[in-house]
Amino acid sequence: MGSEIIASELERIRAANDGILRPPDVVREAEPVDSPLHESFEWDETKAAHEHRLWQARTLIRVSVRVIESDDKPSRSYVSLPRDRHQGARGYRDIEDVLKTSDLRDELLAAALEDFRMYRRKYQYIKELAGLFAAADEIVEAVG
Repeated sequence: MGSEIIASELERIRAANDGILRPPDVVREAEPVDSPLHESFEWDETKAAHEHRLWQARTLIRVSVRVIESDDKPSRSYVSLPRDRHQGARGYRDIEDVLKTSDLRDELLAAALEDFRMYRRKYQYIKELAGLFAAADEIVEAVG
């Protein structure tokens, strides 16, 4: 299904709900088989429950933090590298192992820079962040 159709349907749902797009409203509207959004969801309850548990496991992994000796600040215990996301079953690596291995560290740095670019695209319209973006541009130029 085309992104224009999805965008149009999401806009219709938002407009029908006081200008706010809420996930429960989207799911409700997607339930009928003839809904343009229906195929975007897993309706088999067993598969959906399994996918939800995988999402919960990923969340649990992402919020696991510990203090790294060299930094003395809480940090995520595990990170997901692009190479691990593209091998089917998304995986996570120990942050300290990644930081000690140059090719893994380089991949993490490249992923961080890409995350920053996405963050910038998302918030480029907020003028109060212009100084942050300018400072970050200098860092990106120096490392990337």
